[in-house]
This record gives sequence, C-alpha cells and structure tokens, in this order.
Amino acid sequence: MPPHRIETVNFRRRRLLAATALFAATAIAGCAAPARRGEIPCGLWAGKGAFVYETWKAPAATQPGETGEPRPTSVHRKYDTTLSIRPVVLDGQDAIEIEIVSDRGPLPDLGDRTHLKMALLHGKRISESTVLYRLADWQFNPEHDAVLNLRGDRPPRAAACTTRGDRTVLAIQYDENFVDIFRFQSNIVEKSGMFYSKDDGFIHWTERLRRRD
Repeated sequence: MPPHRIETVNFRRRRLLAATALFAATAIAGCAAPARRGEIPCGLWAGKGAFVYETWKAPAATQPGETGEPRPTSVHRKYDTTLSIRPVVLDGQDAIEIEIVSDRGPLPDLGDRTHLKMALLHGKRISESTVLYRLADWQFNPEHDAVLNLRGDRPPRAAACTTRGDRTVLAIQYDENFVDIFRFQSNIVEKSGMFYSKDDGFIHWTERLRRRD
C-alpha cells in the first residue's frame, strides 16, 4: 500500500477511535447525570435583594381606655445579601448547611439584618430529578458561636429540590408562615420568599445573586 494511503487509513482510524471515545464518555456522563439531578448545589453567591414589609399594627393609645384602628404601613428597601451552601457533618450525620446573610437595614422587632443558618438532611430520592430533604434545625440571627443541633425539639419541616432542564429549584419551609424558594441556573441564583405574622405583619422579598467561588 502506498505511504499516502497508509497515512489516510491511519488518520481515519484515529478519527474513529476519537469519535468512539467521545461517544463512550457522553454515554457515561448521561448515565451519571441523573444521580446529580435534584441535589442541592454547593458554593458561595453574593448579590442584591429587595423587600416589602407591610404592617397593620394599631397606634398606641393616647388616652386611658382608648383603642385605635390598625393603620397599615409599608416599607420598601434594597439590600446586599450573600448565600453559602456547603456539606458538613453534624452529630455524626452528613448534612447540607445553608447560611444567608442580608444587610437589609433596621426593622421594628427584627433588627437590622437577617442571618439565617440551617441544616438539611437528605431524605429520599423520589425520582431521577427530585430529592426530598428534612430541615433538621434552623436559627434566626444566631450568636457567632451558635451550633446547629440535629436533636432539637423543633417540629419537623420539609424541603424539596428538583431539576428541570438546566434549572434546579429548592423550596424550604422554615415554619408554618415562613418559606424560601431558590432557583439555580448556571452561576446565578434567584431567590424569593415570604414571612407572615398576625401580630407583626407580612414581609416578602426577591433576590438575585451571582456565584463568587
């Protein structure tokens, strides 16, 4: 066989081997991908948020025995916020620790910042795209040395994470009237939530954060 024919055959063989290797790698990745769908992404994000805080407290009485009608008020503000998600071991169990810090400025009875720290335990994978979690513990504005406790006496709360296409959505219920929704896509997290108290009012927020790690 002429030398140029040998080179052509060898080139075609190399291309075939490369294509075969690429196909095999793709097949392996395709098989492995569903195991990661529904898992909570870990990392560090930072960005901006905005909230509306609506209250309807009655004004203080100016005369003995006087009662006032509730007067709705509304506060709207923008703020800086960060989100950290990392795997940890707590009380000998694998967990996901989520920490949120929002410098939102002063609000009555709520201080000038929101610092949430929580631990999620893997519950059960119910499909290739969805994993259920249990909120084992969470703390609002904890002390700097506070430790999450998986054996606390809080009532059980739930979280769920599902992946559709290139977007992963995590929903967490902290309490009966307190929820957060996280939408992860590429290096962006969009987050929204609400808190309601019959005595204090209603606050809802939306945030957009970009990955920093």
